[in-house]
Amino acid sequence: MIDWFLRTKMGINARSIPVYMGNNKKVNLLELYMVVKREGDHRTVTSNNLWAMVRKIWVMIMKMEIT
Repeated sequence: MIDWFLRTKMGINARSIPVYMGNNKKVNLLELYMVVKREGDHRTVTSNNLWAMVRKIWVMIMKMEIT
């Protein structure tokens, strides 16, 4: 559904859906969103320079999903 919306309605064809990391693993954007939301929002994370911490938490969650 999201793929259809982005391609048909928004005209976005440059990105692969779903999003993949460099190692061809799917990126769970919902998990990333939830980590950022837990810290406030993207502005809070950016203004407080928390992206490295967000990445560490998100990577731990991704590893837990694999095992």
